Amino acid sequence: MGERYGRVLGTLSACKLIAVSDLDGSKAHTVAARLGCANCSSDALIAHPDVDAVCVCTPEDTHADIACAVLAAGKDLLVEKPLARSSAEARRIVSTAEVSGRIAAVGHLLRFEPHYAAAYQRLQSGSIGEPLYALTWRESTRASAATYISRSSVPMHLMVHDIDLLRWFSGAEVSRIQAACPRVPERGTGIDGGEAVTAILELTNGMTATLMHSWALPPLAPSPLRTGVRVVGTKGEVGVDFSLPAVAATGEAGHTHLLTEYYTELPTAQLTGCLQLQIEHFVHCVATRTAPLVSLVDGLRAVEVAEGIQQAIEGQHHVTLSHA
Repeated sequence: MGERYGRVLGTLSACKLIAVSDLDGSKAHTVAARLGCANCSSDALIAHPDVDAVCVCTPEDTHADIACAVLAAGKDLLVEKPLARSSAEARRIVSTAEVSGRIAAVGHLLRFEPHYAAAYQRLQSGSIGEPLYALTWRESTRASAATYISRSSVPMHLMVHDIDLLRWFSGAEVSRIQAACPRVPERGTGIDGGEAVTAILELTNGMTATLMHSWALPPLAPSPLRTGVRVVGTKGEVGVDFSLPAVAATGEAGHTHLLTEYYTELPTAQLTGCLQLQIEHFVHCVATRTAPLVSLVDGLRAVEVAEGIQQAIEGQHHVTLSHA
């Protein structure tokens, strides 16, 4: 993900890509050579006098320390989602940002995806009446589980996308959570019940939402990422459905998803899509000193709900959130 950020930043006339950093020095060197910038340690990057802002695209268990160091150094900040691996670490980042007064944002990029933005505008118009309930789904293949399970979970890696989406759509907070996952043995599939989670959320505006998320799809699923949302109101409904790939190909190796909702590679080797729009928005906020669309508090709230879903799974009880 960090290299994708670098590729987008390198094409923007409003900013200059100074340097990249990675714990793997050889990888940082290779990426820097491709992007035409320097590579250095994270400490050196943060302290660099020409650096005004930093994008943190590292694993979430490193976000808190790096983000707080960036803010304490007087630099602006964009952190990939989730904001942190726990609500406690997320609050530490928020507190540091409040003291620093810097521009700070979280990479919940669905707010920049045109289809979701159109659904948001329809909801804001009042044409579907008062929202009654919502349904979201986000399913990916077992390869995702192999990549992320050692440091993340379905609630924190997948559900956090749609938690933020629901808060944005509704303008309300999540107040109560129920959640469950399959209680089945592994049976040689390479996965267990923890890779499929269903949660029911109650929001402060009276609506409910059901989230069905997993990274349990088989490797040759027609689409390796199925996502969508539907909101039903008193006068109508609105939805976005990416259950099937916009562009797909099938060969001897199986299915290939050629067009994602996040970014698309153009023939010019340029990345476009909502990832680009999100980064352009952040650069604009840095240049104009305006508040970003997705604040650190938005990131904190998403982490709190994802954490609450995990607690509901583990304890098999309701979780109530106060967002104090």
